[in-house]
Amino acid sequence: MIYSYFGTNKFLKDEQIKKLIAEFEKRHTALAIDHFNGEEMTKEVLIDALSTAPFLTEKKMVIINQLGANKTLSEKIVSLVEMTASTTDLVLVENNFDSKSALHNYLKKHSTFSNSKELDERLLAQWAQNYAKNSGATLSATNALFLVDRIGRNQLQVAHEIDKLALFSSDITKESIEQLVDFTPHSLIFAMLDAALSGNLTKMLNYYEEQKMQGTEPLAILGMIIWQLHNLALTQAGSGLSVDEIASKTKLKPYSIQKNQTSLRSINRTILIAYIDKTIEVDKKIKTSSVDHDDAIRNLLVSFAR
Repeated sequence: MIYSYFGTNKFLKDEQIKKLIAEFEKRHTALAIDHFNGEEMTKEVLIDALSTAPFLTEKKMVIINQLGANKTLSEKIVSLVEMTASTTDLVLVENNFDSKSALHNYLKKHSTFSNSKELDERLLAQWAQNYAKNSGATLSATNALFLVDRIGRNQLQVAHEIDKLALFSSDITKESIEQLVDFTPHSLIFAMLDAALSGNLTKMLNYYEEQKMQGTEPLAILGMIIWQLHNLALTQAGSGLSVDEIASKTKLKPYSIQKNQTSLRSINRTILIAYIDKTIEVDKKIKTSSVDHDDAIRNLLVSFAR
């Protein structure tokens, strides 16, 4: 039997694989399970792992991580995988690999195939509420969304943060999230730029300093400012369209569009264009002169907040 798990959602993949392993261990014990790093496997090691009969059990399980990334075996992987003995349960764990590859196509046809994708913000917030409840904590819908806004869509990280928050207090509040959970860079840049656009200079500068304390370089901050202004411009260009229509045309996530629309209430199209022009000018100065990067970006953000 061949099982394949791939996708960017490590939390979901790990949960599925843990369940599969637990069921196998009940019947054949943990000693019948072997783990391999697929990127480093040679042809001989792979053949031996897949074709050798189990020892003192009816079946064995072979778990291989990132076999699809093995460049040495890339042209032979499918024929090698086909050598899996009937007494072997093969578990292939991948991140994202080419959906047009021979291995991907083979696994879709000949394995129990699972693609674990990241949840969108609202589904992840709903999941976070249930996860907190199962952990003996309470997390409101509003605060769950606030938590996801703060750290992004990494389900494993959301779970870790809820575990940490639940140890602090079984009642997870907005205040405890602000106190104990750091922003991810992209979430922080949205909050920083939103504070600037709404004229909250103090809050904006605090967010900027927090970025630097987390080790984010000024040029990286500028890059994220450009990225967010681009997203705001796309949302602004879709004025009059529904969220779903904007998402279809721009490939932005619906929830991100709704957040952008809230930010855009503070400024009009003319002001947004002016901010983009200012950012382009700062980008040019940084690339063509010896201007201090930190001062240039700080002054840019201050100009937004006026």
